[in-house]
Amino acid sequence: MSDEQKVVRLNVNLAPDVAAHLIETAKALDVTVTEMVRRCISLDHMLRAQVTDGKRVWVIDPVTDERREVRIEAALDASHGAPFEIGRITVTRHIAPDGDDVHGVNATDGMSLVEALGMLRLAEDTLIQNPPADG
Repeated sequence: MSDEQKVVRLNVNLAPDVAAHLIETAKALDVTVTEMVRRCISLDHMLRAQVTDGKRVWVIDPVTDERREVRIEAALDASHGAPFEIGRITVTRHIAPDGDDVHGVNATDGMSLVEALGMLRLAEDTLIQNPPADG
């Protein structure tokens, strides 16, 4: 049997509602649960590859044209464990002509307020635990 023909048998623990959804979806599509798991893994792989290539994934309502970005973390570079960027927040500060101290925060397009605040909290915790060498 070639390597391509070998299969690996896995056992997974799923929450009851997740297992029920998996089984219901497989039945609705008239496929086996194993095939449904394969499809889920293939979809996850494709989406992460797109995000790793710098692309974004959106869900668009065809009736209302409402758009929501699907936030997916890109996969780490398996060979190096290299860090990756999932969003960017820029904090600015300047003195206005009238002398006011002006602060601004800009986030990656599509990033929600909760995501932006979470990233700021992560940045704060990271700086406290690992202060810059010059500061």
